[in-house]
Amino acid sequence: MSIRYLISCLIISLPLVSYPLLNYRGRAIQLDWVVVALLSLSFYTHFMMRTPYITFRERKLVVASMVLFFALTSSIMTPLSTGSASSMEEFLTTWVQYLIGITLFIMCSSIRVNEKDLRLFLKLYVSVVVIVAVFGIIQFVASSIFDINLYPHLFSAKYGEIGKTGGYRQYLGDIRRPVSIFYEPRHFGCFVLTCFFVLYLSILNKAYIIYNSKITKWCCVVILVAIIISFSMSAYIAFCLTFIPMLYIIGHLKKKYGYIFLLIAGVMCLDIIVYYTTHISVLGYSWERIHINLNDLKNVSDFSIHYFGPIRYIRGYYESFLLFKSHPFLGIGLNNTHLYVDPFFARLSPPPDLLASTGLIGFIAFYFFMFLLWGRILKLKRALDLISKHRFYISIAWMFVTSAFIKAFFSSNYQYCSSWFWFDLSFAALIFSNLKATVKT
Repeated sequence: MSIRYLISCLIISLPLVSYPLLNYRGRAIQLDWVVVALLSLSFYTHFMMRTPYITFRERKLVVASMVLFFALTSSIMTPLSTGSASSMEEFLTTWVQYLIGITLFIMCSSIRVNEKDLRLFLKLYVSVVVIVAVFGIIQFVASSIFDINLYPHLFSAKYGEIGKTGGYRQYLGDIRRPVSIFYEPRHFGCFVLTCFFVLYLSILNKAYIIYNSKITKWCCVVILVAIIISFSMSAYIAFCLTFIPMLYIIGHLKKKYGYIFLLIAGVMCLDIIVYYTTHISVLGYSWERIHINLNDLKNVSDFSIHYFGPIRYIRGYYESFLLFKSHPFLGIGLNNTHLYVDPFFARLSPPPDLLASTGLIGFIAFYFFMFLLWGRILKLKRALDLISKHRFYISIAWMFVTSAFIKAFFSSNYQYCSSWFWFDLSFAALIFSNLKATVKT
């Protein structure tokens, strides 16, 4: 089966993460992971057949990813020493995910595709995200204004049927936050976020290689509306944190401040439209959430009080540090932290979870791999600043890596072992490796 065809299938399957093909013993086998597994199998088959379009050009990245995999594997020592069947089951489940995800990365950094293929993948990716965003907007208007329920009926392998209320009704009243086809509004907001910056970079660089100028701008507006009406603080913070380093990427543009002003003005105008439509101000809602969370910090150490939002993640850092101290070098084993931490009182974001799960060895290997990829992309970007079309492509690669790293802090669908996370890194590697092969630097 063609690797190009499978990559297209993976892009299409990304939003279907909430719809498992099979539920088995409290675990879901998801469509996107099935496609990634088929990609991995196809890659190994082509590699053994010595297919000419597979070449390990980026050996440093390949070696770093393999070192990462072996470092993660070393955390098996703690589950083995405890003899716990549940610990081994949790480890092996996540270990297989990392194996498939890292294989996807190695494959994408090693296969050769032409610019036509890259444009096709980008166009397909943007089209899928825009469809998801449009459905979320329709869902929001239908449920909040016309009281029509368009929320999907989802079933979780762990929690059973999941009802859709949108959350935070104490702040929004009768306004229901859209989820599109996901479990939560934050998944919706974070999923479409990267695509917004891809389109925004296309507009800034006047490189309309995905769609023409008008369609690109309209798609950008649609996705921005989707992020705003998600009323997701996770998406808002991830948006701001991604926008800040993006200023470096667009530093060469003469009219960058004008484009930044237009973006800010656009957000303000959309906020006004949302306010007159729903009587809820996005800025007011955000400030109220921030203000309440700051007040809740006073009781962050009181585990008798249950909080939603960032307080649980702050508690998670403390809990993960305690677990890290018990096994500082090899950790307690992949995906074993939830066996020790009650999610009702504390939630672990990926960095502290990785530290507690894999110890210093896995933690250092992971961030060495991430910064190596990020640094090599930036190095190539400096060499391509005078070539408009190539500069746009390498900026997209940088955006995928940066946004994936940032969104992992705020969306549970961007855990370091998730298909979304490894797709973003792999797509960046696909662009980077093929662009580097065609440009003499």
